[in-house]
Amino acid sequence: ADAPLARAALFQLGDDEWVFVWTFHHMLADGQSYVRLINEGFALYDAARGAGTESLPPPRAFSPFATWLDAHRRQQLPAAEVFWRQALSGIAAPTPLPLLRADPGVTTGDHREQTIELSVEDTDRLNTYAAGCSVTLNTLVQAAWALVISRASGDADVVFGVTRAGRRATIERAEDIVGSFINTVPVRATIDPDTMVSDWLRSLRHQARQIGPFEHTSLVDVQKWSAVPAGQPLFHSLIVFTPRLIGAVLREQGGAWTHRDVVFREQTNVPVTLFAYGERACVLKLAFDARKISPDVAARWLAQLETILAAM
Repeated sequence: ADAPLARAALFQLGDDEWVFVWTFHHMLADGQSYVRLINEGFALYDAARGAGTESLPPPRAFSPFATWLDAHRRQQLPAAEVFWRQALSGIAAPTPLPLLRADPGVTTGDHREQTIELSVEDTDRLNTYAAGCSVTLNTLVQAAWALVISRASGDADVVFGVTRAGRRATIERAEDIVGSFINTVPVRATIDPDTMVSDWLRSLRHQARQIGPFEHTSLVDVQKWSAVPAGQPLFHSLIVFTPRLIGAVLREQGGAWTHRDVVFREQTNVPVTLFAYGERACVLKLAFDARKISPDVAARWLAQLETILAAM
């Protein structure tokens, strides 16, 4: 609600060690924008110190996408309502998780993170298995998380949120635009012990494809069309799958980037978020509000994720 939505700070830690911190609200840009923005910023920096030329490509405006999105949502509204009502039929409450009772007098969360990295060998095996099932690594991560929260809640029918990139099949050269295209939508997973894992994974992938035409639907509308009472969230957990770590992409450019370490920290407004990165060695990071999820529970969930993926 208050400007600025972005700010920058520079800290000197030693004679030749500096940290540049860029803080911004997610509404300004999404994951596909970060590398472009950082590269442009450091291109200007290199030019200023005489190590490059100040030559940036002309920016493409975000407004054509905003216009497209407005028209698309209005056109899709009747069909989107039918789709989401059917997709969430019978869901009257968010999947229950062992949430702690936060102090109502505390207005800010206690944001914490726990991370595990799978081995290259296990990641290769997961990708091979996913390809054999005609699904993606993202599908396997979603399935594993569905099993974790099913075990935690005792429910065989669970709902969690996922972010979708939202650029494909929109406007021409959407991939070149800086801005926030992503949208968060609910995913429902039903666990049946008698179903083969490969068949279940394919059904989850089929569901993801069905969401495609309606991935831009406002989460406010989806909530309104569900049986979950107003004022309650549709889900307590969220999955954000990203093919690469930003730092890894930048370092691969070589040059000065081989001496720069880039760390990306993201905080959402749900109690627990699983960030998965499809690197050569898959990285799984669980970010959580420690006022609502205990660190011990978070650690147990990460261990269960690793066990389930290994079993797959």
